[in-house]
Amino acid sequence: MRKYTWLIGLFALLAWACGDNDDDFKPFGGERNWLVVEDSDDPIDAQRYRIFRNTGVPVYYNDTIGSEMRYTLATGEPYTYYEVLQVFYSPGSVTPGKLQANYTLVRDRDKVKPVLDFLETDALPRVPESVYVPSILLVDSLKTPSGDTIAYKGLNTIVLSKVKDFDKVDQKLYRGVFLATLVANTLAISDGEWLEDYFYAITYRVNPGNKSKMYSTGTTSIGTYVYSAYSGLTVPAAEQTLGGLGFVGTYTKPTGTSERMWQVPSKSQDVRQYCIEIFASTEAEFTAKHGQYPVVMEKYEVMKRKLETYGFTFE
Repeated sequence: MRKYTWLIGLFALLAWACGDNDDDFKPFGGERNWLVVEDSDDPIDAQRYRIFRNTGVPVYYNDTIGSEMRYTLATGEPYTYYEVLQVFYSPGSVTPGKLQANYTLVRDRDKVKPVLDFLETDALPRVPESVYVPSILLVDSLKTPSGDTIAYKGLNTIVLSKVKDFDKVDQKLYRGVFLATLVANTLAISDGEWLEDYFYAITYRVNPGNKSKMYSTGTTSIGTYVYSAYSGLTVPAAEQTLGGLGFVGTYTKPTGTSERMWQVPSKSQDVRQYCIEIFASTEAEFTAKHGQYPVVMEKYEVMKRKLETYGFTFE
């Protein structure tokens, strides 16, 4: 009997706490979608709203995107909750330190408009409906563990940097990096088997007896295995070039003039580098730059067709 009396008392307490307004008993933030943009009379925010209305993609220039009054469960004391975009946090993985991963927010709001124009007229119209863009955060500068300084895919946002210097950036490259950031990591993880059979295999064929040294393998439990273009190759020295091996980029920024000494990329870098170049250039431009390397051109055609299966279209 005491148990039922206790339950009745509990339900009565809950009913009193709810009051006449059902909204008083909603979970804190549990039913609210923060990733929205409201209409505004302000020109910058009105353009952000238009982009959101037409594409479903909210664009922000501040990582704090909203707030609401909440109450502590223990005492019922009110406090203000702030919703902040999660850039470097990822469930189940270690969050990098601020020295390795950080960004600076936009200081000059007037610099935002040229980037919004670029997104509205150039970049976002190229994103197929099958590719989800949760939000975009515009910042002045960006530092990431992977070394990317233009774009980074966070938990619930895509960070785009260089706002303060946008008038100086190569917009084709900027577009390529943005679009590659949306899809390259998913492609490398979800289509790993396909990549092994149809993309990486093209590079393996250059020197099949040394497949283990055709790609840098990144950080392992005992260190980092990074190889140069000449590592373990039996092909003539004149052919020991990144292009000859089928690469359009390096593991780290090249140093020196001998391409044989430049470091070959990891597999994920190879995928991202091809995606960037494909999104940033026309076929004619890519051919003019890499046409002398048959292995590169073969990988280009394979990757381009794969991106088309994701819904991307090319001129």
